[in-house]
Amino acid sequence: MAEKTLLIADLKPLVAKLEGQVAQHKRAMFGPKSEKLAPAQLQLALEDIETAIAETREEIAKVEDKIDNLDDPEKKVPREPRKPRALPENLPRLERVIEGDIEAGAQPLAVIKVCNVDKTALRISRRNVCSQP
Repeated sequence: MAEKTLLIADLKPLVAKLEGQVAQHKRAMFGPKSEKLAPAQLQLALEDIETAIAETREEIAKVEDKIDNLDDPEKKVPREPRKPRALPENLPRLERVIEGDIEAGAQPLAVIKVCNVDKTALRISRRNVCSQP
């Protein structure tokens, strides 16, 4: 989390710089002074802007490298698996057993599902009874 905060702090001045460069480029190309400038002067202004853009691209590449290093799965510390939590003991318990036949050739199943429904712990058991010997 602290690394992301540092990256955000690095990116804020970069974003401000890029916005300034875009505004400067728009003024040079489309502003009222563009009609008064000689083509050589306009070209000189655009070259200055292109130089600043190249410097900014280098800064962007550095920040992208930092981001790639953060997202590297080999460097991530694996999270410990969470332990399953039991339902509170004070909830009323309701148990229903549903029995039925299974198809021929299938293995008997026992499916148990426990969930919290309307603040009542509901346990549903499904028992398939094989009609074959």
